[in-house]
Amino acid sequence: MNKKDLDCSISHVHKWMTLFIFMYNAISKFDIKPSKIKNWFDSDLNQGEPSFDEIICKLLIGKKDFFLYCKLCQKVENVNISSIIQHIHYFSDKHKQPLIQEWSKQMNQEFRRYETIR
Repeated sequence: MNKKDLDCSISHVHKWMTLFIFMYNAISKFDIKPSKIKNWFDSDLNQGEPSFDEIICKLLIGKKDFFLYCKLCQKVENVNISSIIQHIHYFSDKHKQPLIQEWSKQMNQEFRRYETIR
């Protein structure tokens, strides 16, 4: 194998490793399926205080100044994230479908980024 072939092979391997790592990160970050969201709405919220990364409804939570608020019901604001989570959870009729759509949109954006790398 000559140097040119070796450089080409290394470049090819590097490209595929980069794509694999990118896809792994995207899937693990956005591995929220509609069934998981529906199960969250059907569950009780007595699971302790999750970190923000673990909050399934985080895409519907905004921040302005010192307050957090529901992006769909902007008059609902609080300094306590648990209050916003409870609001989203208990008014599931209004929040379930938009939350599924937001997660879907995030996943699609991530895959479009993947397509540009490829």
